[in-house]
Amino acid sequence: MNPCKLLRRLGIFTFAAIALAIISCSGAGVVKTVPGECTGTIVPGVCILSNGCLFVYASKDKQVKSVVLTGDFIKWAKKGKPMTYNSNTGNWFVVQKLDPGVYQYLFIINGTNWICDPMAIANVPDGTYGNVSVIEVNEP
Repeated sequence: MNPCKLLRRLGIFTFAAIALAIISCSGAGVVKTVPGECTGTIVPGVCILSNGCLFVYASKDKQVKSVVLTGDFIKWAKKGKPMTYNSNTGNWFVVQKLDPGVYQYLFIINGTNWICDPMAIANVPDGTYGNVSVIEVNEP
């Protein structure tokens, strides 16, 4: 079947749930949600660790002065959770504790530009923000 027809039939939310189920894999308190392993190396995307979710946004753009994580888990607060910049890697990162469930999130660049996670395993339409990134947290 044509992938576009399949998406229309399933609906984007069903597709996102299926993608999350296929891509996520659990083990020893870690769920791999991005290409690469959730090890000591910080890679762009989200890694679910036993002590929280590591959100990483990669940008070597000198115009990016701040990155904030926001989402439904903090009521889409504009001040959200500020991310820390590592000038050696060009990565912005923060750890957020999340209970098991499915969450929507975005990054806020320089206080005004709300963007999806370019490494998210799923971005879905939202009535307020356009598209939002989705993460599923499983029991460790």
